[in-house]
This record gives sequence, structure tokens and C-alpha cells, in this order.
Amino acid sequence: MALCAVAVMAQERTFGGYTLPKECNQAFVVSPDKEGYIAELVSYDGASEQREFFARCTIGYGGTVEPTAKREGDGKSPEGVWALRRGLCYTKDFESAFPVEQYDENYMWVEEPESADYNTLVRDPMPDAKGDRLWARRNTQFRYIVVVEYNTDPIVKGAGSAIFIHAWRSEGKPTAGCVAMAEEDVRRLIERLDPKLNPHIVILGKRARVDVDIWVELLDCHSITTCL
Repeated sequence: MALCAVAVMAQERTFGGYTLPKECNQAFVVSPDKEGYIAELVSYDGASEQREFFARCTIGYGGTVEPTAKREGDGKSPEGVWALRRGLCYTKDFESAFPVEQYDENYMWVEEPESADYNTLVRDPMPDAKGDRLWARRNTQFRYIVVVEYNTDPIVKGAGSAIFIHAWRSEGKPTAGCVAMAEEDVRRLIERLDPKLNPHIVILGKRARVDVDIWVELLDCHSITTCL
């Protein structure tokens, strides 16, 4: 029974209780391990699955949270499955089929819940606009960015904004809600993401990963013959 259940889970492309859309054939899976968080790149070709360790990473300093409980400024990363459709960069020194827009000093990602532009990228924002001026961190965290399409369609005021994959401030340092890893790893990810495969990110919390680990332990503890 257990082996059959695992086969069904694989067919449905489920991670920690979250299922990928049927049209998704590339997933960036972020999950906890004993030392923090890791990211895996998973690709599908029909019924075939290829999974590879990609990088160590970090998430929000507040851990993860279910999307319905996510709030602006809570320092938490939203659990679930989110599309990866676009990127941003300061220097376009790479080749990729993934659409990446080069930004300048006039770009801002608006984070003020009361703004009509909340959780959108704006060029030439109003002087009193509040948000992430990407240019200020162009040489540190924001040289390369992959936008996580969390709370972008539709946009819910106050439910969280500017969730990215970007470079960490220093190795292992948590973020304000984004996924972070080494700058070179972000660049590699942009080079690997293929829009034809409809890539998504899966962000798993501690509970989701523990459930997966328990399932593996149950398989290890039972004789294979009892499952056949």
C-alpha cells in the first residue's frame, strides 16, 4: 500500500502536500533540512522525473506561513506553489530564455498596502512612494532577482509583497520573507529556468518536511514484501 501511495504522489507531482499545476514541468523546491534550508531543481519529461540538489538557501526570519495568514512586514515566507514568470537584473551578463528585465535607478517595488500600486513594479514612482528601491541593493542582494508570483494576481492589500529569490546578505542569513542564496546560484537559476516548462517554486514549511520524513521512515521500517 505504501509503495502504491508513493507512486500516486509522484504522478501527481506533490511536495509536502502541495501539488504542482499539470502544465508545470519544472519546479524549484525549497525545503528544510537539519542544517537550514535547501533548494532542489526538479524537471519532468512525461512520466520521467529528474531531481538535483541546487543550492543551500534561506527564507524569512519568521519562518514560513500559510498564504491566508501572511501579512505585510511579518518576516515570513509564504508556503505553497507559486509561478516563476519573470526576473530582474542590474547587469545582464548571462544568457537565458527566461524573461529578465534590466532595471535602473528609477524602479521601485511598491510595498505600501494603501497604494494603488501595492505589490507591483513601478518605474518613476511618486516621491512619497514606499517600497523597495532595487537600485539601492544592486551590488549586493539585487544584482539578479527572480520574482515569485505571490499575491500578484489578484493582489490582496496587506497580504505581503515583494517576494523574490535573490542573493543573501551573508551566507545563511535569513530574509524579510524572500528566498535567498549565493549570488552565483541566483544567476545559475535564471540561466536554468525555462519558460516553456512553466516553472514554479514550491516553498515548504517545517511541518510539511517533517511529514515527508516520517513517510520515508515508515517505508524504511517495513519489509518491502509487505508492500507488494
